[in-house]
Amino acid sequence: MINITAERLKQLEDIEFKMECLESGGVDNWVHYGDSLEEYHKIKDRELALEKIFESVLEALSSGTYEPSERGAGIAFGNDEQDEAMKIMVDGLNEIIKQMIVGSKILD
Repeated sequence: MINITAERLKQLEDIEFKMECLESGGVDNWVHYGDSLEEYHKIKDRELALEKIFESVLEALSSGTYEPSERGAGIAFGNDEQDEAMKIMVDGLNEIIKQMIVGSKILD
């Protein structure tokens, strides 16, 4: 039986993805190494941006959490917190989409 941590699995998946990008770029010469990783870095930047958006959404939602009834019934958030979380998501995703559009125009 092989044990692997979630962190190590994520690292290995990232390495595999990076190698797929290199192979799809037709790298057979180290001169093209940086060019082939351009898409990889764009995607990693988007993933990081999405993680930051998610963290901001959680922060906005948890700022107004409360127990709606008896202990152990769960938690809820107010409408203001939900509205703020939605605004964070929409603004963040719009920024990512804008960057993707600008990036594709530069490449054309």
